Amino acid sequence: TNNMSDPRRPNKVLRYKPPPSECNPALDDPTPDYMNLLGMIFSMCGLMLKTCPTVQPNMLNVHLVPHTHDDVGWLKTVDQYFYGIKNDIQHAGVQYILDSVISALLADPTRRFIYVEIAFFSRWWHQQTNAMREVVRDLVRQGRLEFANGGWVMNDEAATHYGAIVDQMTLGLRFLEDTFGSDGRPRVAWHIDPF
Repeated sequence: TNNMSDPRRPNKVLRYKPPPSECNPALDDPTPDYMNLLGMIFSMCGLMLKTCPTVQPNMLNVHLVPHTHDDVGWLKTVDQYFYGIKNDIQHAGVQYILDSVISALLADPTRRFIYVEIAFFSRWWHQQTNAMREVVRDLVRQGRLEFANGGWVMNDEAATHYGAIVDQMTLGLRFLEDTFGSDGRPRVAWHIDPF
């Protein structure tokens, strides 16, 4: 057995395990409910977005959603994140993410990608040639490159004044509208890192 006195694993972390449900009926296994919720969420992909693959009835349909979550300034400056400087602090080079994503989308027409932080996307966009911009516009038109939220950043929700949230959302959404028209309008909003 592996316990705290086992010399093979002296630093084993003991994880919390809820008591058996016989001891407390309120702690019944939430897995079926969780899986049903996931099923509903993933089903919405096929209902709401034209770009999702067709789901197969009577099968478990799994949708992998490749997306970004690049902090626009946190441990490093915006420039350090974008250009991949000071990777000893955190390994990130956002411009390379966009370069590789566009190449991957062009290599396989079944691929999709969701981009979130418009501050970085805008910076990358302004460094591209007109030919690359047309390629990206086409990917957006096809729904293979989509934007979630549409804000300049994925803002902090706990310590931010609502005026700042409105301003940064307006800035990002205006960029998308001016650049891609209605094709760039986010159809999904999410906050995967709300503090």
